[in-house]
Amino acid sequence: MSYTAYLRSIKNKLQRTGKTQKSLRIKPIIEQFGYQRRSQSFIDDFNTALDELGLCANPRLDLHILLDTKIAISIKGVEPINQVAESESISAKLTEAISVKHDFFYYLFDFES
Repeated sequence: MSYTAYLRSIKNKLQRTGKTQKSLRIKPIIEQFGYQRRSQSFIDDFNTALDELGLCANPRLDLHILLDTKIAISIKGVEPINQVAESESISAKLTEAISVKHDFFYYLFDFES
């Protein structure tokens, strides 16, 4: 699989699943592109392929980034979902009262003794 096909598969997966980004470590990306080490030619190829496919990386790949660093690949123009607001709505739903038909203890204990 060529590197453009690899990045195209990431883009297709983002579009198919509706996720806003895919996080990957630098080292597997380098290996996928067929390079042994991080070099300026790899960085140029990677950034050019991202631009051609309408993708972007955060943080942008350069020579000084560590190999264990995760970068988030996303489609240009697609803003990440505000996870704080999403978690607030979930916690608000969790604090709502739950209605039950019978007393909770009725099912847990046998009071006929």
